[in-house]
Amino acid sequence: MNDWRSKSRIGRSVFIKHLNEIREKLNQGYTNRQIYFYLVETYQFALSESQFNRYIKKYCADLLEKMRSVPAPKKTIEKKSKAETVKKIRNPSDLKKLREQSIDLEDLQNYQEPES
Repeated sequence: MNDWRSKSRIGRSVFIKHLNEIREKLNQGYTNRQIYFYLVETYQFALSESQFNRYIKKYCADLLEKMRSVPAPKKTIEKKSKAETVKKIRNPSDLKKLREQSIDLEDLQNYQEPES
C-alpha cells in the first residue's frame, strides 16, 4: 500500500516551471485551451486539461481579474416624463380620473401630438 496512486503528484511543480510563459500567453490574449495544447506539443506537458485550468484559476487569478474587469459601456435608458406618457382610457373610472386632474394651460398650449 505504499504507492496507491497511479500517478505521482507532480502537477504543481510542472505547472510552476512554465508559469512565466503561461502568464505571457495570457497577457497576449491566448485562451487556456490554446496555451494547454501549446505546452503539450512543445514540452510534452503531463497535466490534464482540467487540472491545468484549476491551476490557471489558482495561480493566475490576478491576470484573469484584469482581463475580465474591462467595463462594458452601459446603455442609458431615457425615461419619459409624465407629460410625454399618454395613458389609454380603458374603463369609465380612468375617464373620471382624467377629468379630475388639473391641466396646466401652458402645457396645453405647447402640446404637440406624439409621432406614431
